[in-house]
Amino acid sequence: MIGEYAADGSIISMNPYLTGAYKNFKSWEYPLAAATGTYKGQLVGVPMSLNSWALYYNKSILKAAGITSRPRRWLSSPPTRPKSGSSRAANYSR
Repeated sequence: MIGEYAADGSIISMNPYLTGAYKNFKSWEYPLAAATGTYKGQLVGVPMSLNSWALYYNKSILKAAGITSRPRRWLSSPPTRPKSGSSRAANYSR
């Protein structure tokens, strides 16, 4: 829909206005959010909000990293860290 509006000139690029403190505005957004508001390389809109209703994860990758359980709540204590001997432990960060 946003592409149709941009194509017919109903909305215009925000890029000329992203100067000064807003020069790197696009980098403030999640990549997916910026992509949804981009038309032919021009930022024409930004979402008003984002939601994270679900968490997808690859069980085999977590198992290989030594992570044996998932958090029970979004704001639960820090997730189980990989075992120190795990080859992926060095890459783990939260």
